[in-house]
Amino acid sequence: MIEEFLEDDDRYIELIVSWLELKKDSYVYLGEIEEFLGLSRFKVKKYIDMLTIDLASVSQAAHIEITENGQVITKRFDNLLVKKLTLYLLKRSVKFRFYMDVLLEGMSFESFCSTNFISRSTMYEIRKELNMSLKKNNIRISNNQLKGMEEEIRNFTFSLLYGAFNGLESPFNETLSKEVNEILNRIVIAYDLSLSPSENNQLAVFLGVLCLRKNKKVTFSKKLVEVSADYEVTLIQTIFPTFYELWNEKRRVLEYVFLEVFLFSATESVLTPAKLQRLHILLDFDQYKEVAANFIAKLTPNGQSKIKMNLSPILYREIGKLMLKMLYFDIEFDSFYSQQQLLFFKECYPNVSKIVEKEVCLLKLRFRLTEDKEQRIYYDLMFLIIDLVPLEEIEADIYICVDFVQGRHYTGVISKQILGFKDLSLKIEHSISAKTQLYVSDSPISLHSIEQVIWKNPPTPIDWRDFGDKLIAIKGGRQNA
Repeated sequence: MIEEFLEDDDRYIELIVSWLELKKDSYVYLGEIEEFLGLSRFKVKKYIDMLTIDLASVSQAAHIEITENGQVITKRFDNLLVKKLTLYLLKRSVKFRFYMDVLLEGMSFESFCSTNFISRSTMYEIRKELNMSLKKNNIRISNNQLKGMEEEIRNFTFSLLYGAFNGLESPFNETLSKEVNEILNRIVIAYDLSLSPSENNQLAVFLGVLCLRKNKKVTFSKKLVEVSADYEVTLIQTIFPTFYELWNEKRRVLEYVFLEVFLFSATESVLTPAKLQRLHILLDFDQYKEVAANFIAKLTPNGQSKIKMNLSPILYREIGKLMLKMLYFDIEFDSFYSQQQLLFFKECYPNVSKIVEKEVCLLKLRFRLTEDKEQRIYYDLMFLIIDLVPLEEIEADIYICVDFVQGRHYTGVISKQILGFKDLSLKIEHSISAKTQLYVSDSPISLHSIEQVIWKNPPTPIDWRDFGDKLIAIKGGRQNA
């Protein structure tokens, strides 16, 4: 999403810095970047020179150089640097400034051209390109206004601003930021919320977009209009006192419902049974309930009472939130999107991953999910299960016998360190049994066929890495057996 707003050269710069950050622990040569981007060496060097200049604007520590043999050496490249540089590039983009200044804040087309020293003909072409990008999200530009379903306009704008500015700075000017903070504080008090920093940032951006759209003529979806009928409205004047006279009664209720949809799906806010019943209309409740029931049944094939009795109500509620976000409040985040991350979850939680993958396949067929949504719902369900369900109820234990010549106390210390791999359902044994799958010691044994890890005293970082690989191999072997 963000890359579509960047200038052409800056898009290549952003690709290079993101790729180099991923490869920071490897040897990288110019030829690899040429192959990755499909560009000549001349152009790659040009973009690296431009990147060098831009880095100085966002970091005094980050550094990049090219050696005589074509090796690209980076220093202090991390994800925070990528985020800072991407925001820096975005803020100098004409498309982005036009989106913010004209389409959101209401500056006239002529004033924007004059302020940015751009000819009208050039700006017409830029606006045309932007309009083509927005149409992919069911949004269009008409008379320098954003047109489409209001939920889609706000979801898109939220994703853009939160993805670019998240935690770095506010995307709004000082006056608007002050207004947002006042509304946010009223919401926190009214709903008795305890927000994490990320939840606070999300709510601030949500409210900022709302404020930017407060004077616009908007069209909410028929579903939201349907939910708004007979909705229990209690706090609207408390939360939006400055907008109360600005909006008619229908707009007040729609904005209030849209806020509660967001709070329910993105925070720990608790809604009354009457409000939940209205929100079920957005979900097509019977359909969502069926999804949740099928999923819980797969988690408990042997009828584990602990999950069914204690966790079923929580799982129903949380899966309902996920469905609400997926089907209605569709927001993109830029985390957890690589094959490497996907492989990590499949290796560490093979049983959970297998269950989730099957459920996602069914959801894909039922709701015609895009590949992007398919990935997001996979991660959302994985996090939900790993966080709420005791792993020993789903993942098989790995039994490890730990026995060091140094004695029981040293063995105890190593055992505690091994149990730090708590995501892998490990059980420590002090003697070999029929269940033992791995023997960890500083002295090998020859009378057993079980896997062995023989360490120095104490184990080195490489030893621990190899140990983790061995655990993953044991899990993988069990899955393939």
